[in-house]
Order: sequence, then structure tokens, then C-alpha cells
Amino acid sequence: EFARGAQHGGWQAAFPHFPADMLRRSAILYIQVSWAESLRKNRRRFNPERPDSILEHALIDEKMERLYRDSDWEQFTTGDPQFVTVNNVRVPYVVFENEDDVTTARGPALGARLEDNLARLWSLHSIR
Repeated sequence: EFARGAQHGGWQAAFPHFPADMLRRSAILYIQVSWAESLRKNRRRFNPERPDSILEHALIDEKMERLYRDSDWEQFTTGDPQFVTVNNVRVPYVVFENEDDVTTARGPALGARLEDNLARLWSLHSIR
């Protein structure tokens, strides 16, 4: 969440703030969805009776677009499909594809996808 959007520099600006010792213990699980899907989910989850809820809040479309439409994730990860280098530390990452929205239902499809992605991430973390 701290690196979403490009307005304040995105991933490339956020990650260098972490100390090297923290980065050496880190791994990134990036949840990939299109802008259209992100906007759809933002609109869908809003509950007008609970506007201050962590799980049922929403941002207005204009604010969503200004803060989150652009992302530098692809630039941040260019050059290596498994690791990003930050402060001279290789940090493993995997991309959790969620365009089909397995997260909302929280069912077996989510469990299987998490298991697969986290196993790959653990493997990368172990070999770096």
C-alpha cells in the first residue's frame, strides 16, 4: 500500500527507504490487477452505511485515478523476472495474478493461488 501509484514516486521511490538489513529478510508478493478491475472493486466494496470501515470504504473515482491509476511496478521490476535490487540487496518477488478476482470469494481458488505463489516466493527467498 505504501508504494501504490506513481504520484509520489511509486515503488522506485518507496523501497530505498528500507534499511538493507530489512531488505535482506524481505520478499514481495505483488497482486496484479488492471486499473479497470481495481476501480470496479473499489466501487463494489463501498457500503454507505459504513463509510469509515477499513473493509467497506471506497475512494471517489477522481481520487482513485489521481493516486492509483499509474504504477511504476513494470519499471521497478524490469531486468529480472524474480528479483529487484534495492540498496544493493536482491529482493525476491512474485506476481499474484488476480484479474479474475479470486480474493473476494476467499475460496479454494484463492488458497491454491496463494499456496503456489508463496511457495515460489519462499524458494526464491531461500536461494538468493
